Amino acid sequence: MEVVVTLPIAPKIQPEITFLESSFVADVISRLTKKQFILPLNFLGRSHSEKVVDPDLLFCNYKNLLNRFGINPSRYWRDSSSEHLLYVQEAVDLLNHLGFIKISREKILKCDCGTVEILASTKLLPKGKVYNFLNGEKKCILCNSVLKLVDTESIFLRLPFLKQLKILPQKLDKRAQLEMKNSCSYSWRISRIRNTGVSVEIGNKQFYLDPDFLWMIISFSMLQKRIKVNTVISSSRSLRKAILFCILSNIFSKITPTLLLHPYVKLNYSKDNFWDWETSQFKATSLFNRYGRYLCRIFQGLGLNWGKLEFSLETSRLFWLSRSINNLLDLNKSDRLFKKPLEIEDIINKVNTNTISEFITLSRRREKVSTEFRSIIPAIIGK
Repeated sequence: MEVVVTLPIAPKIQPEITFLESSFVADVISRLTKKQFILPLNFLGRSHSEKVVDPDLLFCNYKNLLNRFGINPSRYWRDSSSEHLLYVQEAVDLLNHLGFIKISREKILKCDCGTVEILASTKLLPKGKVYNFLNGEKKCILCNSVLKLVDTESIFLRLPFLKQLKILPQKLDKRAQLEMKNSCSYSWRISRIRNTGVSVEIGNKQFYLDPDFLWMIISFSMLQKRIKVNTVISSSRSLRKAILFCILSNIFSKITPTLLLHPYVKLNYSKDNFWDWETSQFKATSLFNRYGRYLCRIFQGLGLNWGKLEFSLETSRLFWLSRSINNLLDLNKSDRLFKKPLEIEDIINKVNTNTISEFITLSRRREKVSTEFRSIIPAIIGK
């Protein structure tokens, strides 16, 4: 079975609506290509704020949120589950056998709590996500300890260039090819000194694995259940990770997935005479409670300006959309749905910022859109 997936997503407690964009896109693609949608979830690499929440409760709440938005994957695939962790050693053994893995002794900068582990040869920025410079010393943001130099053996992974990887939209292919060339030109350190909870053996030596690597190989455990990744959905901001994910998927299954990149959507909070928007109102739950599934999904669709790396979505458009939602749906009821699976190229030509904007404009004039567009409205609104 060939499926549509997103990059593994780390569930959040109260995400903004834009956080659901990849899942929304995958749901629309799944409905129109007639391929099942499996949603991989990243629990092992959760941020500190999410780690304080019980993972099962976090999963349940996130699943319920997606359900309210009409996003119902065929199944969820957690990187912390036994059905994935059972095959980690086998995946690493395969990569080692194929010559993509090597063991090397390197100097590592690390903190006391283990959050920071950086190759000493890495050129550090003045401030990183988990470290900063204070009084000339490099310190961990979480435990405040000074980074110490440690000499240790580590696992390094170097992946091959995947020439046949198909990137959509075509406009981003050149950028993606350059990113892939850069990413495949050096080795990635995939082990950690600290106990991450998951280890493998190579040459009778034990190594703890980086949680980011564990979700990167999630397609291997899917393959054990005869599930093959056909299409990968990712924000353009995660381009490098998406490319590495696709290369690994190809190594495991021999199938080259299509990589569909949607813009990284940012909300531009408008203040006008009609509404005083506040950031808190754009939490996904708040928007759903106020406007419901159909309007929220149409608003998400307005962010699909394919070919752009980033797109600023005006929050004022939600105000105007809320004033015309009844016209939108009453005027454009469809007697038929697309029965034939659509190609992804066709879908991005039919479902994008311009077509949905036209849909809204015509509906406000009480004019119908084309029969063809009406037939894909159910996939957009999650009906």
